[in-house]
Amino acid sequence: AVAALLLASAFTAVSASADDLETIKSAGELKISMSGQYPPFNFVNDQNEVVGFDADIGKAIAERIGVKGTIITTAWDGIIAGLLANKYDTVVGSMTITPEREKVVDFVGPYYHAVR
Repeated sequence: AVAALLLASAFTAVSASADDLETIKSAGELKISMSGQYPPFNFVNDQNEVVGFDADIGKAIAERIGVKGTIITTAWDGIIAGLLANKYDTVVGSMTITPEREKVVDFVGPYYHAVR
């Protein structure tokens, strides 16, 4: 099963094993998924580029790993299934931690907090 690291409220799901990290480094690319439909966090601009807070976070993760960050948009309702099917390496987007989600991904500390 694919393990993922998720950030509370907003999350990033990334492969958690050293082997997965080495595979990403060997490929020279981190495939980052998000919906592309949640401004200002992630959305498609007039130049048809996915931009926003989540896009910046995903690209920063790729930069720290030392690889190119490639954003892949996908429907939100299938984003975890796509991760588990290895369609991309990571997911960056706002997500509430639930017991159901914790069964398939691992959550880590938040990179932002939502306040009601």
